[in-house]
Amino acid sequence: MVTRCDLGRLFRQHAGKAAIVSIVALLLLFAAGMHASGWSLGRSIHYALEYTWIGLIVGTLVGWTSVGGGSLLTPLLILVPPHMATLGAVATDFLHSVAVKFVGWRKHRQLGNIDHSVVLWLSLGSVPATFITSVLVGSKHSSSKVVVHILGIVLIVSAALFLIKPLIERGFKGAKEDRQLSSASIWLRRIVTALLGAGVGTLVGLTSVGSGALIMLVIAFMYPAMSAQKLVGTDILQSLLMLGAGSLGYLATFSVQWNIVGALLMGSLPGVLLGTWLSKKTHPRVLVPILALVLAFSGYLLINK
Repeated sequence: MVTRCDLGRLFRQHAGKAAIVSIVALLLLFAAGMHASGWSLGRSIHYALEYTWIGLIVGTLVGWTSVGGGSLLTPLLILVPPHMATLGAVATDFLHSVAVKFVGWRKHRQLGNIDHSVVLWLSLGSVPATFITSVLVGSKHSSSKVVVHILGIVLIVSAALFLIKPLIERGFKGAKEDRQLSSASIWLRRIVTALLGAGVGTLVGLTSVGSGALIMLVIAFMYPAMSAQKLVGTDILQSLLMLGAGSLGYLATFSVQWNIVGALLMGSLPGVLLGTWLSKKTHPRVLVPILALVLAFSGYLLINK
């Protein structure tokens, strides 16, 4: 008989491998998409000139402040010329964010900052919800205008969460550890965790925004005794799994513009390294409120678009 401990150990041992396999699968699909879409050097240079600078800005800010990858990229793609269509922006952001989150996951995995049990229960709800929603949106079973308005609301909520992120990471003093809770309380919390994960997964599948901030809020309130380091690491792995599921959903509907993804990564991956270096030289505390203000204003523009 397979026990709960066996399932947890199995997930802990293979979650990282599953993430790596997902990345490899996405790269293979990327190559297939490039071939099928009739790749040309001229078109790639054109996209590089238009989008690499956006990737550089987003990557630098993510590396500097550790917040807002999807929250920054999707509205930029929609609001800044040449104004990508909503569906294309959401799908492109999913693929781009997978690569950026993968870098962060590797770092936290090496430090042992991940609670795989929490990731497992969140994933039971969030991963299928993200995949199903992304397939429905990618198949154009939802109005782009509705998606834009929901995106605007989520951006405003995310802006507020970024401001209170330091408080969230500290958790709540005096919170009970799992061993102090009854068996019924533990199982109830796990079920609620999965349901909340499904709710967040639906929003993320619609907008590509909130995989980090909203999931962090869920973890902080459901597992207040978790340390700040584990909170961040657990959030990153859960976000990576959600974004991977959403990417596969949009890939299944052929909604991804591969040349743009490549151009963004050309800027964002060096940007993450630059931002990480900047974070060691200067404290990002002043920058976070400015970012929150930009996100809130972007949300306002999208709601009134």
